[in-house]
Amino acid sequence: MKEKFVRFIGVAAVCVIALLAAACETQEPPASVGASDTSEQAWAPSTAAPVPSVPATSAAVTTAPASSGAATSSAPTQTSAAPATEPAKTSPPTTAAPRTTAARVLKTRTYSTGALSPLTGLPLADELVGRRPAAVMINNIKASMPQIGISNAQIIYECLAEGGITRLIALFEDYENLGTVGSVRSARDYFIDLAQIHDALFIHAGGSEEAYSQIKSRSIDHLDGVRTTVSGVFWRDSERRKTMAYEHTMVTSGENIAKGVAKMGYRTTYRSGFASSLAFNSAFTVPSGTGATYIKIPHSNSYVAEFDYDASRSLYLKKQFGKAHIDGANGEQLSFTNVIVIYADQSTVDSYGRLDVKLLGSGKGWYASGGKVVPITWTRSDRDGGISLSDASGALRINPGKSYIAVAASGVYSKTVIN
Repeated sequence: MKEKFVRFIGVAAVCVIALLAAACETQEPPASVGASDTSEQAWAPSTAAPVPSVPATSAAVTTAPASSGAATSSAPTQTSAAPATEPAKTSPPTTAAPRTTAARVLKTRTYSTGALSPLTGLPLADELVGRRPAAVMINNIKASMPQIGISNAQIIYECLAEGGITRLIALFEDYENLGTVGSVRSARDYFIDLAQIHDALFIHAGGSEEAYSQIKSRSIDHLDGVRTTVSGVFWRDSERRKTMAYEHTMVTSGENIAKGVAKMGYRTTYRSGFASSLAFNSAFTVPSGTGATYIKIPHSNSYVAEFDYDASRSLYLKKQFGKAHIDGANGEQLSFTNVIVIYADQSTVDSYGRLDVKLLGSGKGWYASGGKVVPITWTRSDRDGGISLSDASGALRINPGKSYIAVAASGVYSKTVIN
């Protein structure tokens, strides 16, 4: 009898262990981590999320405009469409759901209205006129390099999260045609403020409790990969899981974002009365400032954004960690027509090192383009409104093209190098 009882206990223990292992493969992340964040722990994904279609093998048909403002200027051409194909290394895991065999079909874009992008000042596809962009929270910790798909962003903001580590928020105008992008990481409340400057749909994977509080109180249209707003938007990249910690592997795609937005019934057009915070020159114009062929912005001792000016292309090439900042999807170094730095007061608010970044009020900054730089000021009075940029002559006008915008601590002003 004793023998049978021992065998019974042994079998029961094995069953319990098996059940626990299965649960670990399907559980959602905890409601809170450290009572204040649901983003920083490595948890298993839900297996209910479907895998997106295989990246496209055919490009969309586009009709270039004959002439339209910046289209006829001497500004360098900026490519805003996502690559037609993504490399195999960013393919989603086949274990989460069956992979579809149909190629992702890109939506056709035509240019006939002469409309200009509120993000770049470049010709805007007819289908995108009046449509909100998507703002995606991007992991920027060194262990998560390279990122995927971020070279397709029209604007990239960089700002500290905590621990001296920066995070990016990338704005995509034609997100429906965006391929795989990531890795996606958690929100902080001031990143929501930055997305709201552009009335953007907010895409993230977790966040601080203050970020969640702001999302709720301000009714932010968002898609969340942790406290899941809708299934099927995010997945864990199988290739990244081979070499990276689990928290650096969450990705999404434009196709999935569009489906998530539709499922949630979010507004896809700009809010009533929206006006772009960015004003653009009608043609490429070099600022009448001092030389700026090299820019160094030390967000922290470890996270330093550097830019070298490529005069042959009129672009600033970004570096970090002492080397080219590369998009792993296409091997391209991030490049920008405009580099903007705004300085804002920042203070630590909790034991986790989280920050309060004051994006209301006013401050100083820099605007660089064409190898020259001028001092600027910024003002903002509404967390859900725009931001005003000015130079010595009045409202700042920037060159048509992509922009990098650093939100640096006020103390970084004296440490910024521009020459």
